[in-house]
Amino acid sequence: MSNRFINVLAVLVLAGLMSVILANSMTKGLSHDEHMYCTGGVLLSQGKMIYRDFSYVGQMPYHALFYAILYKVLGTTQYLLTGRMFSAICDIAVVVCIIGLYRRIFESYENMGTVLGLLSAILYVFNPVVDYASGLAWNHDVVILCVVLSLCVYLTLEPGKSGSYWRSGLMGVLLTLATCMRITTGLIQVIFFLMLLLGGEEKRKERYKMVLFFLLGTVLVLIWPVWTIASGPREFFLNVLWIPMLNGEWQRQINMEQNKLIRIVDFLTTPNYVLLIVMGLHFYILAIWRRRDFRDQEFRNIIFIGLVGLAFFLIAFVPPTIMRQYAAMPVVFLILGYSYPLLYLWRVDGEKGGLTTGFNIHCIVLAACAAVSIAANPVVIRRIPGLFEHRDWVAMRVHGIAKDIAQKNTGTEPVLTLGPLFALEGGSDIYTELSAGPFVYRVADFMSDSARASSKSAGPETIWELVESRPPKAVILGLEPSFLEAPLYHSVVESDWVRVAYPEGVVVYLKR
Repeated sequence: MSNRFINVLAVLVLAGLMSVILANSMTKGLSHDEHMYCTGGVLLSQGKMIYRDFSYVGQMPYHALFYAILYKVLGTTQYLLTGRMFSAICDIAVVVCIIGLYRRIFESYENMGTVLGLLSAILYVFNPVVDYASGLAWNHDVVILCVVLSLCVYLTLEPGKSGSYWRSGLMGVLLTLATCMRITTGLIQVIFFLMLLLGGEEKRKERYKMVLFFLLGTVLVLIWPVWTIASGPREFFLNVLWIPMLNGEWQRQINMEQNKLIRIVDFLTTPNYVLLIVMGLHFYILAIWRRRDFRDQEFRNIIFIGLVGLAFFLIAFVPPTIMRQYAAMPVVFLILGYSYPLLYLWRVDGEKGGLTTGFNIHCIVLAACAAVSIAANPVVIRRIPGLFEHRDWVAMRVHGIAKDIAQKNTGTEPVLTLGPLFALEGGSDIYTELSAGPFVYRVADFMSDSARASSKSAGPETIWELVESRPPKAVILGLEPSFLEAPLYHSVVESDWVRVAYPEGVVVYLKR
């Protein structure tokens, strides 16, 4: 196949995948997690201190800082749209990295690397767990991008050259950013550190220099999070460790939590995921069986990529409650793990003709898996027409509702709600005690008075104290289960309040 044909094919497939990613992000329903992530960025942009002035449950602070910077630079109140666009751009960058890594690994066989990269990108984008986890205004997409970029940088290291030292520092920066957005990513950073420290064929002095620059990048990025944590150590402990544990206990009490192993098995046994796992096992068994035929660095890279994917799988069991999005983290590394075994097969069979060579058979299987992935998840394609109806994008509808509520609620009093974006996007104020949506509210009454004061929180039994000191003029409901929202309604709404219903299920009560 000619270079021109391959380049045109790559552009067309990439454009199609970009459309799929954007359509997924813009048409996907609103998640209550997004209220906390976006509101954290809004409050941080207003000069408030994360943890100390408002809750940010279970997460490290850099993602909120990214949002705060975006909101400030863009001067927008389209908080949800901005967050989702940021995630979609990160997803597109991950796809570009997949294709780029295959091209890099196949080097002089660039056309073949491009084709395999495109097939791998299709496997990634059409995986149902990836489709579920990507495109929302939360920290999943940017964390994956930071780790994938770090892997790209690692594979370009050339010990002994000055550029490799700075690239090692860049890896430290990227991985520390990821860890300071999602703390469990620290395990991935340790794996990268050990791979640099143990090294390959390079001299010990060169390894230590790269490790030094890696640590320097890590330290530089840690300055702000360390200062933030030092400004409120108890608040940090409550938000990142204690409140998530209470949420896990709360879910057990209302029978929402399932066995972790059962949940992860449910996620892994979807047709698309089974194909990825079976192919991954086959390629890793092939690599180990033919260990002596691989170059040392290639085999190290195979093991390295596999360790990163395995680490992400193990990380899924760390939080008190396992979520579906955690199963999406290993997918990209499982797919990238195919690259070196395929390169080996290409070197062995590249000069042979016919479709019966090992390499060609594996390529046909990979293409068939990509086709099955598309066929098993057709909803991904059916969303694309929604891109051309921007008024129907979820973020646009949320913003429109928020603006309409703000026009009807002309007072300066804060809005009482567990969905703060419906107030903030219209320019209304909120109770910072409820800025994390339901995540602190539903367990706040399990905490001591001092812990509630430190975490700036209120629960169903203490919401009365909050509204008594600062009465609201509007209450926004219909976003969480009725048993959680009932105390909000009964704490302030009276018979003469005006009820306004919106298509999204949002119900607003306005004081006359």
